[in-house]
Amino acid sequence: VESKHDQTETPIGYHKVQIPTGYMPLVGPNDFFSNRVWNYLLKRGYIPEQILKENIHFLGANALWLYTEFGELVYLQSREVISKRFWFPPNEIVDASGNVVSKLEVTKEDVLYGFDDVPKSNYVIITESVFNKVSLGNHCVATGGAAMTEGQVKRLKFLNPELGVILAPDNDKPGLESVLTNGDLLLSRGFKVFWSVPPRIPIGSDKYIKDWNELHTELSFNHDKIIETMNKTLIPYNDASRFRIRSVLALGIKKNQ
Repeated sequence: VESKHDQTETPIGYHKVQIPTGYMPLVGPNDFFSNRVWNYLLKRGYIPEQILKENIHFLGANALWLYTEFGELVYLQSREVISKRFWFPPNEIVDASGNVVSKLEVTKEDVLYGFDDVPKSNYVIITESVFNKVSLGNHCVATGGAAMTEGQVKRLKFLNPELGVILAPDNDKPGLESVLTNGDLLLSRGFKVFWSVPPRIPIGSDKYIKDWNELHTELSFNHDKIIETMNKTLIPYNDASRFRIRSVLALGIKKNQ
């Protein structure tokens, strides 16, 4: 009878992310699919130079964003521009028996989109989505989720925002809740923290601006006007901010808050 001491487990390795087969750099609206992806990005606030700088790839109607750190590819995500479905690389590779044989070296919880784009400066803007990052400019990174992780905080330290970090989430319940969570986390790590949410400007009979990118797509704000709007509502994250946010959450978010 074979004892458990005679059994050997296959060691689990780690692998780096790779660009999926078939994806190509998006260099212009050169055919049916590249035209569709290119124009979709323009509508969301990209300019041609920025598409090229970020080295966005495409396959069919899918756009692929590359996450780099110090020039090295560490993660990626794609979005189908018609259905708006996202895709992220799986964290694990399993064999035919369902055993994990390899884990992704860097996962979504570790990365900040735009890390390599942030210039040497004294502040960094934190937002959730890639498109909000586009609207808020090169000083901005996207977390890909409402709550920041320890891995993302470690990467933020590399950017060394001496004057502070600006939390710029969506103006909705999860966004405001994330200010409380992320604000407390960053303060505990020694960062100076500020926050700002987009104004809830009416854009229909019962619809309001929710995120920074909608200022461009719905109201045609350019980058400078979006930053000007952010600065008008920029305030330090402190006890008064906590009270204000918790009061808004308790009462429910109203228009123009």
